[in-house]
Amino acid sequence: MKNAWICLAFGTLLSVPAVGFADDLATNGGFENAGTNGAADSAAWTETVSGAPGSLSERVGAGANSGGFAHKLVAFGSAGIGANSAISQSTIGAGLPSLVGGSTVSASYRGNYNLGPGGVGFRELRVLNGAGQIVAQSGLQVITGGTNGQYQTFTLGPVAVPAIGAPPNDVYSAFVELNVAAGAFVGSSAEALIDDVVITGDVVGGLLTGACCTGTTCSITTQASCSGTYLGNGTSCAGNPCVPAATGACCVEGVCSITTQVACTGTYAGDNTTCITNPCPTFDQVVFNGGFEDAGFGGGGDALGWNRATSGGPLSSAGRDDTSPRTGGFAMRLVAQGGAAIGGNAAAFQNTIGDGGLVSLEGGTTVRATFSGKYTLGPGAVGFYALRVLNADGTIVAQAPLGVVNSGTNGQYQTYQTATVNVPAFGSPPNDVYAAFIEFNMAAGAFPEAFGEAFIDDVSIQGTLIGGGPVGCDDIDFNNNEVFPEDQDVIDFFNVLAGGDCPECNDIDFNNNGVFPEDQDVLDFFNVLAGGQCP
Repeated sequence: MKNAWICLAFGTLLSVPAVGFADDLATNGGFENAGTNGAADSAAWTETVSGAPGSLSERVGAGANSGGFAHKLVAFGSAGIGANSAISQSTIGAGLPSLVGGSTVSASYRGNYNLGPGGVGFRELRVLNGAGQIVAQSGLQVITGGTNGQYQTFTLGPVAVPAIGAPPNDVYSAFVELNVAAGAFVGSSAEALIDDVVITGDVVGGLLTGACCTGTTCSITTQASCSGTYLGNGTSCAGNPCVPAATGACCVEGVCSITTQVACTGTYAGDNTTCITNPCPTFDQVVFNGGFEDAGFGGGGDALGWNRATSGGPLSSAGRDDTSPRTGGFAMRLVAQGGAAIGGNAAAFQNTIGDGGLVSLEGGTTVRATFSGKYTLGPGAVGFYALRVLNADGTIVAQAPLGVVNSGTNGQYQTYQTATVNVPAFGSPPNDVYAAFIEFNMAAGAFPEAFGEAFIDDVSIQGTLIGGGPVGCDDIDFNNNEVFPEDQDVIDFFNVLAGGDCPECNDIDFNNNGVFPEDQDVLDFFNVLAGGQCP
């Protein structure tokens, strides 16, 4: 159990005498409880982060001052962009009643700071009214030196809570915020482990209680009286939260793991199921050149297997780009600029049969897509993504709801996922062949200031192809030296075909039909080399 401080105090409410009990008002101040967003989420705390990759604000199971968990703040600066990582909590937001008017509130916590160049820590305690306005505060306190790998105690307050008045000054909340920040240059960093946060004050109604787990037995106690794990102020024993939740097999993209049903982000196979026989269906990769690593033959940012389209202002563009990939060396960059009375649009799209050279999806199966996107949305800009199933005539026979991106990603890549789409059963032509069709758009409004930019990378479409595996031709960089097209690829291809040794080269089954050596591999190699599609 985390340590708690208890003392007695007296407060008034609307000039009517009332007894208040100074108590620890922090909910989950030891970070022992995970939030709804997973193990790295601290329940009852708001986590915010910005800055270079690696900046984070998350619950961690290592390095705690007491108990099993602490909260870690990391900020990395970058060229021209500072970084910030923070946690904050409002006592009313966490479910507690108002502070007693005319009382005082203070806070303390244990912090382990490691401050690099340009790094600094901040802490502040405020009192907010019902409208969220600051009515009293401790003042911003700055931490400029590290703690040499050790935890130290930091305090805030006391802060005087104003008398109760007319709304919005009829309720008051304690608000504590802890930050680390890094400067706007590469190499600037700040890191902290935060634990044992205590907010000491009086709330209307007096002493706070909640559910206490001692083994699998649940009881209602104060935090100080709990000899086991305290689940938080105001929690109850309904449903006995002390009994561990049942677990079972969870399938996420063909990978099996054991989780609770609530924690499963894929398909839950049921309580007490196992991964011994792997109940998860496996999927084929139903996209060609999803990382945009292979250039096409059109020049100007052409990506092999992808179509592009643009309209609008002169800055509108769509093309393979090496300035900001998530992985590998390239991504697809979409820029849309509006014009006077004309909207802007930039798009990249692929038909997995016509453009990607793959075979048909298997009828009666499912397909879905994921990708990484980094969006910068100016005035009037919005992003879209779509996954459809087309028959041999190009008619849409199934599709996921249109995905809309209406906020930027703060210079970071985020993962996006479409809904799962049911592929129809095979029928008579044209419904005897099905292709997946994936499209990404950036759109800008019909005025010159409208502007939006997106980087798309790591496109993945999970489905089932006829034949039970990924089909299609290899890329034309046969010797994998990242120079193509070139004569050496042709020389190495025929050398391997003749039985020569080339450890870094692809195999000679160029069309991946499982038959080799054969003349069709040679024909398909030269067809793709000339800019054609894989049959």
